[in-house]
Amino acid sequence: MGWEVSQVGHICARLSPLASSVKQLTLYVSDLPPIQRKTDPAPWLQFLTPYNSVEEIEVFGQGALCTGFACALQQSTWKAAQELLPALRVLKIHGFNPRLIRLTMLFATARQLTGRPVIVHRLDQD
Repeated sequence: MGWEVSQVGHICARLSPLASSVKQLTLYVSDLPPIQRKTDPAPWLQFLTPYNSVEEIEVFGQGALCTGFACALQQSTWKAAQELLPALRVLKIHGFNPRLIRLTMLFATARQLTGRPVIVHRLDQD
């Protein structure tokens, strides 16, 4: 059973007061049910937006399951990279394929240009 966008919005609204003070976030994407379509960044953008204070994110996942996450980061560069995850300094990724690495690096490059650099660590899954 997949998540609907309305369910993601409901969860995000409930988490928002708590999320605003989180400093470290670990996501096990392979353990999550599919969020709408795997490549749809909208639910990921909605999910990540409340995390204004997060400084470090570590993402564990495999290929297609991480596509929506990477697309959300990359899509945020079109608008304003500093608006999504404004305090983010470190992004650790596990299991991303080369295409998703490129999308993630576009986000990091955009952040560098706005004066809010993000260090991306590509780590092998054990």
